[in-house]
Amino acid sequence: MGRRGGGGGGGGGGGGGAYLGLLARIRAALPGVAIRSTFIAGLPGETEEEFEHALAFVGEAGLAAAGVFPYDAQEGTAARLPGQVAADVTFGRASRLSERIDQVAVHDWEAFVGRSLEVLVERGITRHDGAAVGRCAVQAPDIDGRTLVGGAPLRRGQLVHAFAVGSAGYDVEAVAGSREP
Repeated sequence: MGRRGGGGGGGGGGGGGAYLGLLARIRAALPGVAIRSTFIAGLPGETEEEFEHALAFVGEAGLAAAGVFPYDAQEGTAARLPGQVAADVTFGRASRLSERIDQVAVHDWEAFVGRSLEVLVERGITRHDGAAVGRCAVQAPDIDGRTLVGGAPLRRGQLVHAFAVGSAGYDVEAVAGSREP
């Protein structure tokens, strides 16, 4: 990960410190931004030390979400590079990195509690006692969690003001209306 300019900071395309500085500048310019990334675990030649740098980077970066993929040398492609990492090591690293991202991201999503949000309703509800399903501006469709909005009948396609009252993993729980219920 690190040697190819990813989060690890090993060399090549830039160290983790440069990326952390960039993230700090982005957050200063865009308060409330949700930063996401993608990582590949087990790149050919990746050492345990480089992988540990990537874990540390993820811990410091404060990502809202990230995809993690195990490196897969597809037959018949140029992906067959020297220094292949054993499959069990690659999958283990991908799992450990995913777990670390989940641990860090929970803080990002918990920070929504107590804030007003605009939510695009993707699955409406006709009753007051259920929850519509939608997403707020920082939730990518079909990738991130979702925002569950209760307290009012809502229709698909509606942009609704809501107040975040909880979070569960990557999901946000909200009540329709722009103020605390």
